[in-house]
Amino acid sequence: MAVPPRAARSGTAHRTTVHPTTAHPTTGRAVVPRAVVPRAATTGPRTALLVAAAALLLGGCGTLQDIVQVGEREFAFDTAAEATQSPESFRFQGFLPEDATDIRLVTQLDEDETVFRWSSPTQFRSEHCEEGEATLGPRIDADWLPAALPGEGHLCGTWTVVRDGEVQYAWN
Repeated sequence: MAVPPRAARSGTAHRTTVHPTTAHPTTGRAVVPRAVVPRAATTGPRTALLVAAAALLLGGCGTLQDIVQVGEREFAFDTAAEATQSPESFRFQGFLPEDATDIRLVTQLDEDETVFRWSSPTQFRSEHCEEGEATLGPRIDADWLPAALPGEGHLCGTWTVVRDGEVQYAWN
């Protein structure tokens, strides 16, 4: 006795692959072949995994960091307007004056640490800060940080802001 097709056993519709020499079962006419793509190849967790892997290969590490939020990221902006309109504007904590230029920021995504710098002739002032000694330097080592930072600056909660000429540095 022949084993019934899988569809007949499971109660689901059964797709058959049509060959060029096969005649239609009811009309007897020649049937044009068509490609049948197995369902497993187009949907499911395996496809999602392949798409994610392709995105990582094509998009680089930045894509993984955006998804997982780990590692160190660096951002650069020419003006304060550009920085405050970016998705990273929350990282500047209101420190940037309107005339700030050459803004650089490095942030450690998984440890909530940030260091940034900007150039501006405007002296930093904030009612939420007090003048004091910067006892601890930034924990992030950005290549644009000078070898020695000024010891006096502003203490703003967990943030420190110092000035060296027209360049100002802030870190938490």
